[in-house]
Amino acid sequence: MAAEKYDVPQRPLYNKAKRKHPKKAGRPNTFSLEEETEICEILIRCSKIEVPLGKRTPIKIVKAVALAKGMNGAKFADRWHRNFLRRNREISLRMLSALNFKKSREWTAARYEEWISLLQKLKDDAFLDNPDGI
Repeated sequence: MAAEKYDVPQRPLYNKAKRKHPKKAGRPNTFSLEEETEICEILIRCSKIEVPLGKRTPIKIVKAVALAKGMNGAKFADRWHRNFLRRNREISLRMLSALNFKKSREWTAARYEEWISLLQKLKDDAFLDNPDGI
């Protein structure tokens, strides 16, 4: 029997054969599914009001969220960004459309007010105050 041959317990082999895995294989994501959804919503809102989103802006936002949660911000770099965009296809489509340098130079006082009102709404919803709610 394989358990005796390879000196492993029988139960994990049985579970593997029956495809009864308690967890997803591989390393877990840094943020939960709900947290990533909230981050996606922030980035989509930024894109809708035409905030110029390059590669570094989402990384800065996520590092700030991670530091607020007490996580290490060093792991949020190019590889994390690439995997995040792979998991969230709607963000990767908006990233390119929001990066228009001509429009980024056209930021007016009205656009700044709209951005500040968005941040105020997030603060009023206690989204920015409570890192557990992300």
